[in-house]
Amino acid sequence: MLAALSFKIFGLYDWAYRIPAILATVLGAYSCFGLGKLLYNNYVGKIAALIFLTSQTIVLSVIDVRTDAVLTGFTIFSLWHMAAYINKNSLKHIILGAFGAGIAFSTKGTNSPCGYWLTHLMSFSLHAQMDALFKLACIHGYPCFCYNYYTHTIRILPSV
Repeated sequence: MLAALSFKIFGLYDWAYRIPAILATVLGAYSCFGLGKLLYNNYVGKIAALIFLTSQTIVLSVIDVRTDAVLTGFTIFSLWHMAAYINKNSLKHIILGAFGAGIAFSTKGTNSPCGYWLTHLMSFSLHAQMDALFKLACIHGYPCFCYNYYTHTIRILPSV
């Protein structure tokens, strides 16, 4: 869908196909910075973004465009906003986090939510914030996640 939108705006060129991956990578780098700044400080955020942008996998995902750049960028975006929601308790952050998780879920299906939710569980247990799992906004997100997971799994299983 992102590639189709890019083709619609810029025309049928090879560089137009790469624009969504580049933008998702920039979003991922900024989200790494934001998450590092939120959890530690400004310096850690800058180092996190630098490590993210210079890793071989990210460089390859921008050159060889598939869904990896979009999955990585929006997963980090979602993790950053969900962590910001836990720290600041703002509705804006849970909406942006759910949006990022939805885009990441749409790229590779059930692969992205597993890593996403395991990361949150480890973070909550490490920082002794297990009560955050039972906040009202998070409780409303669980049925939506389970429904999407269930419908996606049922759609995939008969073809296997």
